[in-house]
Amino acid sequence: MTNALISYRTDLCGLLSTRGSRRGIHGLLNLLALVFALVGVALMYSSEGGIKLTDSLWPVGGSNAAKAHVAIGWIALIGVLLTSMFGILKLAIKSTGANDNAALPGAFLHGYVGQAVWFLGMTNICIGASEQLWGL
Repeated sequence: MTNALISYRTDLCGLLSTRGSRRGIHGLLNLLALVFALVGVALMYSSEGGIKLTDSLWPVGGSNAAKAHVAIGWIALIGVLLTSMFGILKLAIKSTGANDNAALPGAFLHGYVGQAVWFLGMTNICIGASEQLWGL
């Protein structure tokens, strides 16, 4: 998601001169972020250790870090799904030439929510890494 945000706000060395072309790259990179998030969840369940669905929904008897990791992870994943769907809807509205802010109330929040979801995802990665490295 970071690269998608950067591509939308910068010119990328003159390669993307129009806002519309940057919007397309932004959407493509966010779609890839969504795919990678879903593949990550699928790999978590198919891993050799075999994480059980009940443990990943809420770990019973796990550490506070494990519980925080699960809770933040689900919030971030749902946020990625919702932000992606909202972004696709915004793109569809803009492709018709309509003003997305007029046609879709709250459309301006898409960028702010996306940044919050990105922060939650990065926080969750740090919690998961600290669990693995230091057994927190």
